[in-house]
Amino acid sequence: PLDETSSDQIRLEPHEVIAKVSGLPRYAVPQECTRVVAYIDVQAKLLPYAVMAFADDGTGHVIDYGTYPDLRTWDWTLADVSKTYQTAGMGFEGSLTLALDTLTQQLIGRKYLREDGTEMQIERCLVDAAWGVSSSTVVTYCSRSQWSTVLMPSFGRSITADKRPYSEYRKVAGQTIGDFWIVTRNRQNVRVIEIDTNFVKTLVSMRIRTAIGDRGSLQLWGKQHDVSTNAIHRNFSQQMTSEYGIPTAGRDRTVNVWRLLPGRDNHYWDCVCGCYAAASERGLSYAGQTKTKAEKRAVSLPRSGSRRGRME
Repeated sequence: PLDETSSDQIRLEPHEVIAKVSGLPRYAVPQECTRVVAYIDVQAKLLPYAVMAFADDGTGHVIDYGTYPDLRTWDWTLADVSKTYQTAGMGFEGSLTLALDTLTQQLIGRKYLREDGTEMQIERCLVDAAWGVSSSTVVTYCSRSQWSTVLMPSFGRSITADKRPYSEYRKVAGQTIGDFWIVTRNRQNVRVIEIDTNFVKTLVSMRIRTAIGDRGSLQLWGKQHDVSTNAIHRNFSQQMTSEYGIPTAGRDRTVNVWRLLPGRDNHYWDCVCGCYAAASERGLSYAGQTKTKAEKRAVSLPRSGSRRGRME
């Protein structure tokens, strides 16, 4: 079992996230950014999402996040949500398809303005397809949507230290392999992406702790030292710190295995991690940006299969 008492655990705090506001308004793309990506998390009631802009040095900016349907509040928990995307007279699959169509039109159809006046649009939007109930609906929608060249179904894989990382896979025809993801074609010949969630969550945790101004820092929209901004981002910061990483060892490498804190929602955390994968798939490199001091002292992990799941 994992050592839940290890002093080397990675535990982020909400104040670390709120302190990373950029000073720019919502939707604004910083001057240095060259690409915009998005991730949609599929839940039974809601579609949480995040939109991020990235610079070529790996610096990332959360320029928008929210839910469909719009809850008209920043503070929410999935358990307490009463407003859902379920449409009267439709089954679950039809309601989800309509919700995805409405949200992708809202996100991908939007033009985001960079500080120099350049109009930018989302070039890759990953959609969570790992939930078994919704998986086939998501895959079908992504392949047939008017935004099919932008959309891609996404599957999170918790690859532990005793398993081979994607970077060590031998490429075969039809595959694209990145540092922590692999794009393949499924049985329906639809391109899907699998993401090493332990890798990307470790990466994002480091970006949160990278100072503003330093290469690779993660920032989010909002005014600095502003009470209203703190209130707006309170729930976001709670979800961004809803998991903790436990350093583990196997196969001569170390990996942080991430676990959800009891009673916490992690949907925005999943969305931001998904945006990092989307940007990487579009060519952004994070090489050498995932090692932490804690990883130098790791506990052993028994050899076992990687847990297949969502962005876990």
